Amino acid sequence: MLTARIRDSLTSQEVPLTTKIRRRTIGLTLAAAASAMLALTIGNTTASPKLDPASATAADDRLQQLSERIGGTVRQRRAGEILQYHQTQDHIKACMSTAGWDYTPPVFVDMYAGKQRLIMGTGAGRWMAPLTPNGLGIAEQHRRLAAFDQDNTPNPGYAKLSPADQDRYAAALTGCAPRVQRDVNFPTKSHELNVLFLRMIDNAEKDPHVADLGKTYGPCMAAAGTPAWDYEDLIAKTQQEIGQAAPGNANPSGPAWEKAVAHERTAAAADARCRATIRDAALTLVGPAADKFTSTYAADIEQAQQDWEALIAEAMKYPEGRMYL
Repeated sequence: MLTARIRDSLTSQEVPLTTKIRRRTIGLTLAAAASAMLALTIGNTTASPKLDPASATAADDRLQQLSERIGGTVRQRRAGEILQYHQTQDHIKACMSTAGWDYTPPVFVDMYAGKQRLIMGTGAGRWMAPLTPNGLGIAEQHRRLAAFDQDNTPNPGYAKLSPADQDRYAAALTGCAPRVQRDVNFPTKSHELNVLFLRMIDNAEKDPHVADLGKTYGPCMAAAGTPAWDYEDLIAKTQQEIGQAAPGNANPSGPAWEKAVAHERTAAAADARCRATIRDAALTLVGPAADKFTSTYAADIEQAQQDWEALIAEAMKYPEGRMYL
């Protein structure tokens, strides 16, 4: 049986993974063609615009739409996970068969179950994530991902094997686990554009006006009893606390879990107060940059969408695709 888990957590993003074998997904590794694109700078300005909540709201909408076109919708992401699942599990099944073992893959678990939309699925930097005063979504995601950690034996006949055969089966299964995972759940063009998208956000956050406003966040959060230097720091600390409250990713419950969930709500409410003005300033600045990005990379964005749709078409060849898509 495979008991080792590999998880690379991503700030404010869903973390795609396959049952039993966790793997990196959108680690932002670049294809060679993307290296030249990295030199481009989107949205540099010499003057900070006036704070305009209406412009910030409009920019937020455009940024979310752009994020979905680059990083995929829930349905497109789900299709990618189905393909990643089959790449992993089909490989193991074939390898085990060659070794003389009957391997039954675990059931595919839809990590996006119940999700209607991914909010800034490409990443939102330190300040531009949505304000969610009722919770950061970390405990909720932890609950949803618990299904991936249920300890089921892939081979229904495993318990009937002798102890010696169980050891041999486990050794074969460990040997059949892919040593290198080729990510098929995200199109290459999506990876490339995502790097540039995050570069655009980073440029806006480096603006002197935004940077000055950002200095107020740490003291504000500390005063609320939830110290953090920026939104990414808050997410990392809350993820750690939630994880410690439910070790082993078991279905969470108990006093420690309830305390961690309550602390997340307190942190989310404080974040909504402390980050609102910073976020509006950053969004006001990034709005024109997002428009320029959309026009500059129109052909690449369209290609990314076509590639995402191709993942759906491919996933529909499998039973999971016909069931979940």
